[in-house]
Amino acid sequence: LPILTLFTGILAYHSVRDEREHLFREAKERSWMLAKTLSITFKFYHQNSLDVNLQKIMASITGETSAKILAFNVYDKNGNLVDSVCLKCANIQIPHKVISYDEILPDGKEERFFASNRDLFSVVYPIISEKEVGGAVEVITSLEYIDVILATARRRFIFFSITAALLLGMVVYLIIRLNVSNLIKNLKEASEKLGMGESSFRIGESGVAERDELIRVFNRMAENLEKRTQERETFYEEKLRLERNLRHSEKLASIGQLVSGLAHELGTPLNIISGRAQYL
Repeated sequence: LPILTLFTGILAYHSVRDEREHLFREAKERSWMLAKTLSITFKFYHQNSLDVNLQKIMASITGETSAKILAFNVYDKNGNLVDSVCLKCANIQIPHKVISYDEILPDGKEERFFASNRDLFSVVYPIISEKEVGGAVEVITSLEYIDVILATARRRFIFFSITAALLLGMVVYLIIRLNVSNLIKNLKEASEKLGMGESSFRIGESGVAERDELIRVFNRMAENLEKRTQERETFYEEKLRLERNLRHSEKLASIGQLVSGLAHELGTPLNIISGRAQYL
């Protein structure tokens, strides 16, 4: 589990980092595309004046992407702000500036900055008509939605990680339950039978290498125990046989002593009788 947690954390970090880079790159491409589109619009349809209904133009150009666009600015040929449309600037104070065409010609300029603690991205693109700079347009995109998307992705990743960890824990538990617990149960029953004197009892192999190794060790122990039991029984049987022979020899010796005592006790009066008889 610690290794899984570490691997999950590393994977989450790289996934979030890659997703952030992807979303930021997407925001840059969208801002550049809108800035170029707006520049072309002013170039071909509003050559004489920049005084137009900018909000209407923005609505027709952006469409569904307007949710991620914060503001549009239009500058005259001197770099002064002519018009500005801020779609979602209720709590954001965007600083107005005078642009220098030396910095943005000929391919435009991008900038990332913070305003009112908001992460913003700006693209300024010149309006060039017949090789003359007629002004410039600026597209400002809020990058806050990236943090919202990443926060959702992190929550989703954490949820799936916890779910995967729980499922993995259940699988591990079942494996332990089915393999280790059953093996321990079999070893316990076998040990009880060996303790009751059934030294010939053996556990059958299961087909799992690790379990079979432990089972073989137990069976070898049971074989050694049976062998020692047989040797001990043989030793005790031999000892009992010797003891029986010894007791039999002792009995024979006792009988011999009894017979010799009786012979002596009977022989003495018989000798007296024989002597007296000879004398008479």
